[in-house]
Amino acid sequence: MIIDCSLLSPAYIDGLLGDYPQEWQQAIIHCVHDYLSQGSDEFSFTTSGSTGSPQTVLRTRAMIQESSHRTVQCFELELCRHALLCLPVRYVAGRMMIYRAIEHKWILYCLEPKTKLPIDESWKIDFAACIPLQVRHLAAYGAMKQIEKMIIGGSRISTGLRDTLSSTTTQCFETYGMTETLTHVAYRSAVTDEVFEALDGVTFSSTSQDALVVHDPICGDYVTTDIVDLHSCTSFSLLGRADRVINMGGLKIHPETLERVIEPLVEGNYFIARQEDPEYTAIPVLYVESADDALRVQQHLSERTLRPRKYYITTMKFTPTEKLITRPDAYPDAQIIHIH
Repeated sequence: MIIDCSLLSPAYIDGLLGDYPQEWQQAIIHCVHDYLSQGSDEFSFTTSGSTGSPQTVLRTRAMIQESSHRTVQCFELELCRHALLCLPVRYVAGRMMIYRAIEHKWILYCLEPKTKLPIDESWKIDFAACIPLQVRHLAAYGAMKQIEKMIIGGSRISTGLRDTLSSTTTQCFETYGMTETLTHVAYRSAVTDEVFEALDGVTFSSTSQDALVVHDPICGDYVTTDIVDLHSCTSFSLLGRADRVINMGGLKIHPETLERVIEPLVEGNYFIARQEDPEYTAIPVLYVESADDALRVQQHLSERTLRPRKYYITTMKFTPTEKLITRPDAYPDAQIIHIH
């Protein structure tokens, strides 16, 4: 489906509704219609719920417009004409792509939000926003060459994917943001894994517990649950989430750090979680999709502070935005793996 946002009118939208009957297409068209016709200047967004219960966030039209203009300025999209929409419009990342396209009169190439994206070979895309799983498949099928600039978010970019992106001609940026800030407030190269840098006007501070505080002139101040190493008021390194930190006998372990160590050893999806323990208060446990992955981790991680203390096998679950759900209570049927 292609939407030319320079032609938007009631008649044009009615034509789209008649031409594109699939549910995901109708959702996009209704999102366009609602933005153009909504009498209220307040819009509601829902968080993904990957680490907790979904929450509703309210933002104004003026905030959306300012955020859209800031994205264009940051990523030098003044000459952008064609953009790709491949994210669910029920969440902020997909909706903001629509709103940017409307505000800047882009032509929007729309695909059903799936992991594998069948990009038409004739499309030349100036700007796209994707999750890492989509990028991996785009690279595998040689479609990255059709995209000039791309922002990637939603989950961690693996070392293997960074290596793949280093050989593409697409300018790729990893973004940091959340529903509360209308997507990104910081970015870095998706290839070099540098520190995150603030978008124009955004500054950062941290709490006494090293949680990042975002000072956004558009959406206001927001205290995150992300633990960071703050380099300056405009740059930081992301260490992990405060609600995932494991205090093992006084030693603080960031699951995200341990997951990066484990990454080369596993083939399937995985995550580290916290489990209460009578001796250490809490211990790191590893959830995997195969016993072979657990065995490799056990064999190769000799350092006790890095090795998971228990292993569970399960079928991984994802949010509608393809984020891996890392809450242990989401896996009541997980089976413990006994490794000797």
